[in-house]
Amino acid sequence: MSPTQRTRKELHRLGIISQITEHWNPFAKLRQDLFGFIDILAIDSKNKKTIGIQCTSRANHNARKQKILDSVLAKEWLLCGNKIEVWSWGKLKKSGWTLKKEEISI
Repeated sequence: MSPTQRTRKELHRLGIISQITEHWNPFAKLRQDLFGFIDILAIDSKNKKTIGIQCTSRANHNARKQKILDSVLAKEWLLCGNKIEVWSWGKLKKSGWTLKKEEISI
């Protein structure tokens, strides 16, 4: 199961509406995120938040965070009152998959 699929499953468990925004661009032969940093758009009506989530493996967490910090569009997203989070997944031998969530502020 991919980090994106794990994230959607966890959001569903939490009762948060979400949609995958990342897509495959066959012409460029690469995956493209919404605004260059959003894999999943989540609507948390309970907490009145719209969250752009970047999903990744634990090993790539810091690289994805840096990509967001370097993004002009991420700054614009935050200025509009939205949230950005990096969700990274790592596997532990005994307890299965663990999630690290980090909210990004600029």
